[in-house]
Amino acid sequence: MMNNIDNQEQPLNDEPVQAQVVVATPVVIPVPVERQLMTDEMQKAYSYSYTIKWVSGIDMFFALLYSFYNWYFLFFVLCSSSGYYGAKKFKINLLYFYLTYEFICVFVKLGFVLDMLSNEINGYGFIMSVLSIIVGIWVSELTFKLILCIRKMTDDQINLVRRIGYKPRAIVYI
Repeated sequence: MMNNIDNQEQPLNDEPVQAQVVVATPVVIPVPVERQLMTDEMQKAYSYSYTIKWVSGIDMFFALLYSFYNWYFLFFVLCSSSGYYGAKKFKINLLYFYLTYEFICVFVKLGFVLDMLSNEINGYGFIMSVLSIIVGIWVSELTFKLILCIRKMTDDQINLVRRIGYKPRAIVYI
């Protein structure tokens, strides 16, 4: 009880206590970041990949439509999807499989054209087959160029192109 009486006898301070303002300044520690730039080879690889994704996607669509007619066309859907995912993920083994598929398709179509020449020639079928061969050769060339670009790049560059989402300013077709 004595404590309470002693506390009452002390004078009260009418002045408020001033708080000190503390200014915190962030300390920035420079961390060296290795920044890789897109090389010309990486840009070409991305452009080839972009084109192959579209072409193999279209090929996959038509093979899927054909598979409603006959089930063995599902194999062609698998082949086209290997081209799409190989180009999307820059997987060289899938691209080799797709390149082999394209070569076989070109030779089979060439056989059909030679058969048309030995028999009676259907003008529309002949023209469409020749155009299909030309497109097949073009896609094979692009796939081969993409494979060469991927073989020249390092693993770090391939991973950078996979992750960066680079949007090319010019798409290389040839």
